[in-house]
Amino acid sequence: MLMPQNVDSTLSNYVDLTQNPQDSAIVKWWGNGRLDTEDINGNGILDPGEDLNGNGKIDTEDLNHNGKIDIFNMLDHLPTFQESRDNIILNWVYQVGSKSFFEAKFSRFRTSMKYNVRENINEDMDGDGVLDLYYDVDGDGIPEDVDGDGDNRHEDLNGNLEWDWKRDGGNTDLFTDENNNGYIDASEGRPRDQWISWNDVPINNIKDNDGYYHYGTGLTYSRARWNFDEKFTYTGKITFYSQVDKYNEIKTGIEYNSYDIFDFDRDLASGGNVYGQLIDHVKPYSFAAFFEDKMEYGGMILNAGIRLDYFHSNVTFPADLDDPVEPGEGKIKNPIKTKPRWYISPRFGISHPITERDVLYYNYGRYFQIPRFFILYRNLSFDLSGAFPIVGNPNIEPETTTSYEVGIKHQFSNNMKIEIKGFFKDIRGLTDTRQVYYTVANYYTIYQNLDYGNVRGFEIQLYKRMGRYIGGTINYTYSIAKGKSSSPHQNYIFTWAGDVIPAEENFLNWDQRHTLNANINLRIPRDRRLLFGTSILDDVGMNVVFRYGSGLPYSSIARTRIPPINDKRMPPTYYLDMIIDKQIRIADRYQIKFFLWTNNLQDALFNQKNILRLADVQWYEQFGDPSGKYKDPSVYSEGTIWRLGIQLDF
Repeated sequence: MLMPQNVDSTLSNYVDLTQNPQDSAIVKWWGNGRLDTEDINGNGILDPGEDLNGNGKIDTEDLNHNGKIDIFNMLDHLPTFQESRDNIILNWVYQVGSKSFFEAKFSRFRTSMKYNVRENINEDMDGDGVLDLYYDVDGDGIPEDVDGDGDNRHEDLNGNLEWDWKRDGGNTDLFTDENNNGYIDASEGRPRDQWISWNDVPINNIKDNDGYYHYGTGLTYSRARWNFDEKFTYTGKITFYSQVDKYNEIKTGIEYNSYDIFDFDRDLASGGNVYGQLIDHVKPYSFAAFFEDKMEYGGMILNAGIRLDYFHSNVTFPADLDDPVEPGEGKIKNPIKTKPRWYISPRFGISHPITERDVLYYNYGRYFQIPRFFILYRNLSFDLSGAFPIVGNPNIEPETTTSYEVGIKHQFSNNMKIEIKGFFKDIRGLTDTRQVYYTVANYYTIYQNLDYGNVRGFEIQLYKRMGRYIGGTINYTYSIAKGKSSSPHQNYIFTWAGDVIPAEENFLNWDQRHTLNANINLRIPRDRRLLFGTSILDDVGMNVVFRYGSGLPYSSIARTRIPPINDKRMPPTYYLDMIIDKQIRIADRYQIKFFLWTNNLQDALFNQKNILRLADVQWYEQFGDPSGKYKDPSVYSEGTIWRLGIQLDF
């Protein structure tokens, strides 16, 4: 309940309801800005004349019995994130003669994230100052089993046999599992068979007519969740470079990556559905070997190379996806080890001068991408409880891209050139989902290589080397990106919504037809004295970056079971960034730089707020407001950011 913050919350300011019996009969004193209670003398019992509505209980706004009105802070029940990361890198270079050298790199990268929805539940549900033995939540005369233990007595929500408000003032977080063992920490003081698992936590979200969650009735955030993940990446790479002769420069080497992945997740959704997974230190690894040769003959440059990749997801998986678990036990049936994958990727490029100022070139390459780990390892325990379960697929193939590029470069002068190229990328093995029925009526969803895509277009780039005052690049790209799906969850969402899964190509989410990028550098050299013979503008520089992108696609509201996909466009985006600096030299050894750095300057100059996404498509199409009914500010790009700084070089 939201109360004014300038309230004198001492017990002497309790409202004496006996002075207004008409209002007290229907209890109209809630929310008047003062602390109200039927326990007028504050002795904790109902004295004669204090039970104004005759229900035999002390009615009060002071539910936690601390003698004051507490201000409801909406942030108390929002998710909290604790993130950390660290990286250790070792680099060693060893010269072998005058034309060759080795380079060795070793690194360890660690990330950690803890996600928690903090929920302090008042176990004194009726506010009478004692742990509830029975409590009638909905007023139908039948006490509810609030804590979900099969017994409507002793509604001790965390099972620690004491009233938490007396012990810690309501600071017990009933949704923590710090040891990641699947049981609520606050219940582990009891005998082992009485610990509360996440499946036993009460889920009781109640919304008002506007869609907001009620405060004090069940959980006050849309869903409670606990997540802890920690990932280590170990990398070793050794590369050998050599200018064999005046015609050949080679690069060859090996690379090894290993991973250690831990992820514990419990997600309490609506309808009593509990989702979760435990990825208990899964350790995939990969290996690569590569060779490249750059050959120069009579002005012609030929680049040729090949890369061998090996990847092993290194886990067990059901032998039969149509019959994945033991009946009634939830254990994987006939687990087998996943198989490693080998891939060969050739690369080829050639550039050939056709005049003294023009060069024609062609590039071909084949690339593969290791699947994202959530696609490989999600819900590998095959927990098929809850609605619409989804599992990862450690046997999935990587996405592969075959790239073709042809272009021409023309040199106008020693300082300026233009490049025009066309490109085509064929993407195979894009990830989506399919449904697997393990019984006649029940199915789960698994990731599969089902989709494909392609990107084609052309690019024009004008380049000017930094001259007396100005330099920079201007780049324009036209492209079309089409494919079967833009997301590995497209089919999953359509199935959940009861829609028909499309079979034809559509524009992909990243299909941005036109982009224009300009990076312009302006600098006045030292000793120019351009302003009335003074040196004020000497060593003054400005860098301006302008980016334009035509509108990205979005899907309009479906009117049938065949939903439209990316059939409309959002407005275009404009970004303007700028840095202005002034350099001052001191004794020819030191240099001080003063700078003004601003991002998203277009917002300050032209009130241009770029739309990044749509909070509610229907609201946007009806009213033209991308922030939706509840005015979500995150749909817009950041406003203008100003930075002032000083830099010392020596």
